[in-house]
This record gives sequence, C-alpha cells and structure tokens, in this order.
Amino acid sequence: MRRRITHSLLSPGLVMLSLAVCFGTAVAQSPVRLDSAGIEIIEVRVPARPPTLRVAPKPVALIGGTRDTAEEELTAQAHGIHIVRGRFGFIVADGARLLRVDSVGKVIQRMAGPGAGPGEFREINGLCQFGGDTVVALDRQLRRASVFDPAGKYMRSVQLPGFAMREACLEDGTVIAQAAASAGGANVSSRGAPHVLLDTRTGKQSSLGVLPITWSGLFSRFASIVGSGKRIYSADGTLVAFDIRSNSGQLIKRFRTNVKPLPVPKGLAEARLKGAVPSGQGAAVERRLRAFLTREPAPKYWPMLARLLVGPGGAVWANSVDENGVASRWLVIGPGGLQVAQFIMPAPPGGHGVTLIGLGPNEVYVRYEDENDSPTLAVYRLIASPPSR
Repeated sequence: MRRRITHSLLSPGLVMLSLAVCFGTAVAQSPVRLDSAGIEIIEVRVPARPPTLRVAPKPVALIGGTRDTAEEELTAQAHGIHIVRGRFGFIVADGARLLRVDSVGKVIQRMAGPGAGPGEFREINGLCQFGGDTVVALDRQLRRASVFDPAGKYMRSVQLPGFAMREACLEDGTVIAQAAASAGGANVSSRGAPHVLLDTRTGKQSSLGVLPITWSGLFSRFASIVGSGKRIYSADGTLVAFDIRSNSGQLIKRFRTNVKPLPVPKGLAEARLKGAVPSGQGAAVERRLRAFLTREPAPKYWPMLARLLVGPGGAVWANSVDENGVASRWLVIGPGGLQVAQFIMPAPPGGHGVTLIGLGPNEVYVRYEDENDSPTLAVYRLIASPPSR
C-alpha cells in the first residue's frame, strides 16, 4: 500500500524533530565515542532513503534579475552577492553595494556604496548578523568588517588581520578571520592556517588555532568556516565531515559520515592540466602555471564537501559532490548526528547556475541567473516530503 505523501513547512532549525515526529524518521542518537583527549567522535548515519526537503512552487521574494531600472538589478559576480533577512527587510550585498530590499525586489534603502571611506566597500565577500539584527559586511580588498545597526546606519569598522569567510559571525559580536594575510605566508600550509576571533567592538584578538583553508588547483578543495550562536563549525572539504568548536577554539565534537569518497575518472587530471595551461605563453610561464596547479598531487577521489551552512536551530547542511565532482546535493544533519533529510534545489523556470547560499527561519536563499543571464536572488519557503512507501 502506498503511503500518502503530505507536505509541511519546516524551519531548518527544527528539521530533525519535525521530520522525526511527522514522518517516522529514526530518533536514536548516532553512535558516539570519545577519543584520547575526551573529544566526542560522532558517526553520522546516512539512510538509504532520507526524507527530502523541497521548496514551495513560488518564491516568497525575488530580488534582482532583469528589471526596468538598473538600480533594482544585481550586478556583482556570483561570489559578491549575499543576503540575510533583517528586521526591516532583506539586506543584500551586491559587490560594493549594501542594499535593503523588500519582498518584490524594490530597493528601499542604499546602506552603503563603493569607496574606501567609513562605511564604504571595495568588494564584499561575506555578510552575516550578530544578535539583535546587527549586520556585518566583510570586505576582501580593504580587509575590514563594517558594522551596521538594524536600521541600516553605519556604526563602525574594524580591521581584519587576514581573510574572513562568508558566514564568520558569532552572536557575541566577534568575527572569525585568518591571523594574517595568507598570500605566501610561511604559517600557511595547504591544509590550514592560524585563525583568530576578532571582537568588532574593541579590536581585541584571541587565538583559535589552525583551521582549514580553501586550496585551489586542478581539484579545488573548499574549506568552510561558519559561526553560529556561540559555536564554530569547520570542514576542509576532503570528506563529508565537520568539527564543532567553542568560541575559545576548543574542539568539542567531530562529525564523520559513512559516505564513501567517489573516484576521480582516470586521465581527468591530465586533461584538466592540459586545458588549464594554454600553449604559446612561453616555457617559463607554463612552468610556473603547472607548478601552481600541481602543488598538491591530483587526488584519487573527489574532494567531497563544497560548503557548510548552519540552520537557526543547529542543523548542519553539508553540500556534497556527485560522481562528476558537482556539488548537487545537501545533506541535512541534526545536532545529534542523524542525517534527517536531503535537499536538491531545482532550477527556477528559465534559471540556471542555481546555488543555495543561505538559510533563514523556515526558508532558503537561492542565487541563480535568469533567462537573460542577470543575477537573481530568490527566497523560498521549505516543504518537507517523506519518502513514498
């Protein structure tokens, strides 16, 4: 007998409990063991047929895309567009602009624009919030964090010692950043770099130890560092796995999954190298480019994790790759270590290049390009669908 499929709106923070109660997902704690240092090692269980999270057919809000006026369109490249939900509307970072936007995509406040002065930006590479809806925008080029109050008024900036990730804020007003600029730094390896916690009110720094960094080459490995509440979540992209640290940098829990690495097809590394080193540039240039791309050996297996996101209630969303190395699926892992759902974002009508970039209460934030290749943000309500039986 086929079970009737029902749908319900879910908050990402309540994914585990809601799915368990409504759809019969197992609620037992995943196996936990302690290592010699007393750190919890949690083996995440990935079911063969996990429930699927979907989105409602129509978005709650559409921002950017093809518009009648240029002010309403988003112009930054993909990595320069970010969104959070504020008390008075959505806050959108668009390259060097910081905008407050309503649900129909109308710009209702220009909070900041390009420049190098107070409250101005060269390149916004991250956007997040502290408690009380205070907005923090991270500038990659100026290496600083700028703080705005809930009404969109610029308050202050603090200099970052090094690169900060996209979701680097903790609720107490601190930001996670590298301890120093990483370009050629002797304290940076292919695996990680020293990081600090920077207080945006006082400028005081405290050491977090070595955290993973993104490593670019023929097979890029994407590190994730996410601040949520009073916890720091980090992953180096090698496996579908992540660590949780306190705001003092102490390792508390280490999550590992039973997802097996997928092999890289034979000959792909050499084909990528050939395509990345065009001929006719001179022997010296070709040697330097080859050395840069092959400074780590080509992996036998795909780097498995492209990104982490953390929902309001602590559910971790892990973006895993398929057999072609494409980050096509999100695993939703509850705080207790059970994978409680999966999520695959369908392409909006006429859209392409779809990327999940953020989570809000009961909603997801999606970035894509419309039929005219114009950058677009969509806010969708989440719907849970159990597997049919």
